[in-house]
Amino acid sequence: MDFKLKKSNLNFRVYTATETPATGTENDIAIITETPMKNWVMSPDAPRGTPRRDGDVWIQYATDGEVFNVVKSGSLLLSIAAVYQFINGLWVEVPYTTYRNETWDDIWKGELFKNGEQYTDITGGWSKDGYMYYRASYVHLTPTIGETITVDASRTVGTDITTCIAGIQKQIDITDYNTISLDVLSVTGECYLVVLNNSNMNTHVSYALKSMGLTEAGKVELDVSDLTGLVHIALVAVYSSESRTNVCEVNNIKLS
Repeated sequence: MDFKLKKSNLNFRVYTATETPATGTENDIAIITETPMKNWVMSPDAPRGTPRRDGDVWIQYATDGEVFNVVKSGSLLLSIAAVYQFINGLWVEVPYTTYRNETWDDIWKGELFKNGEQYTDITGGWSKDGYMYYRASYVHLTPTIGETITVDASRTVGTDITTCIAGIQKQIDITDYNTISLDVLSVTGECYLVVLNNSNMNTHVSYALKSMGLTEAGKVELDVSDLTGLVHIALVAVYSSESRTNVCEVNNIKLS
C-alpha cells in the first residue's frame, strides 16, 4: 500500500538535487538526479494503478534497518530501502542522501567501488592479497587502484603464466542481491569478473560460483540472483597464448 499521510504531519522533506546540498534540515531526503521530480510516494512495493510521469519518485521503505520517525505527531518508524525515479517508462534506482544530526549521511546502496572510493567498511578494500589464479607458482601482478581499477597481465618476457587480480578483502552476503554491475572503460585480451566462496580464493573460472568474461567497453551485469551466503568478488586479467595484451580498466562496481 502506498504511504499516505498529511504533509503537514510529515517529519521530513523530499526534493531533488544534482549533487549533495550544502546544508539541510533534519530528516531531509535529497535525491541526486538530473531529472526534475514531479511527485513522490512511499511504498514497500512498486506503485500500481496510478499513471506515472517521468520524474515521479518512489521511496521504497522498510520497517527494519536505520529507522526514523516519519511523523511529527505520533510514532511511525520506517527506514529507506531504496529510491527510484520513473524515467523513460521504467523505475530506475537513483542515489540519495539523508540529513541526520546536522550532516548528510550517504546510506550505502550496494556500491563496491566508485571513482576511487573503495567502501572499505564493506569491502575491506580492493587488493590482490589472499587471491591466486589456479596455481600459487604463477606470477601474480599488483593491480593499479586509483580513480579506477586496472588489472593488467600483459605479456612481456619470460615463460611463466602471468595474472593480475583485484578483489574485495571482506566477504559480502549476496543473498539479497540480483546483479553485480560495473562499467568497463577499456578491455583487451582475457579478463574476467568472478564470484567466489572457496577458502583459497582461487580465481580460475573453474573454481568460481559465477564468472563473466569482460570482452568490450560498456556497462555489464552479472546475474547472481541464484546465489546465497558470503562471497568474494574479484577482477582477473590472465595472460593467454592468443594475446600478449591482457588488461581491463573498470569503475562503478555495484550490487543491486
